[in-house]
Amino acid sequence: MYFADDACGTLSAPLIPEFLAAREAAWPLSMWPVPLHQPLSGLPRAMRLYEAASQRAVYFAVCQGAARLKELLKFFVSKVGCTGPERLSRRMEELRDVEYGALQKAEGKWIRDPGWDMWFASKIASLPTWNSPHIRVGNDAIIVDLPPGMSDVDFDKAFDARFQAIALVHWAATATGQAYCAATNVNPGVAFRFTADTVGTDRKITSATELFPLNPHKPWHVCLVVDVISQVIVDHLATIHCQ
Repeated sequence: MYFADDACGTLSAPLIPEFLAAREAAWPLSMWPVPLHQPLSGLPRAMRLYEAASQRAVYFAVCQGAARLKELLKFFVSKVGCTGPERLSRRMEELRDVEYGALQKAEGKWIRDPGWDMWFASKIASLPTWNSPHIRVGNDAIIVDLPPGMSDVDFDKAFDARFQAIALVHWAATATGQAYCAATNVNPGVAFRFTADTVGTDRKITSATELFPLNPHKPWHVCLVVDVISQVIVDHLATIHCQ
């Protein structure tokens, strides 16, 4: 259960065992360190009802390059990130412009792989039993109402921090990730993706830390993201109400 009354959402009981079983069997989601499905009904009702200060859109972006990674690694790969609801199309354009995740390094040289210049926001599986006034699962984004005192930057940082344990670049460096790649006869280097961003005359190469083994077409993957969003909001509300 996520929330416990008519003010917030719930997931039907049959989904939860399926979710947990799938999580245990998944690579590399089995490394997920954050407890899931914590009952939040103990929070005062006032902490769960608020007027939105602003909104964020959480998206799952895909492209041909990510699809190629799926073929190699045998699990779905998407870029999960946050933007303003009105900027979703523009954000996809930005990802295409910089060819997010296109670079990998091999034998000391940067290689730009094809297929990373056509990012688009994937359709998202619906959650018929989810009903929350502040977290709404749409066709191509999860719209989140931010509570008072939480800025866009605050939400983005907290959301991203919870997911970094399963980012491909971090997972591939672990013993578990290395063993998985060896077992599937895949060079783990393909999971270490980078982006080259040119600002003026400067070229900056950064690690593509927002690539995750998350499939927006699977309801339990969407459930995981909704769960994290819920926890981020509740942590913030608990902080401001304890001041």
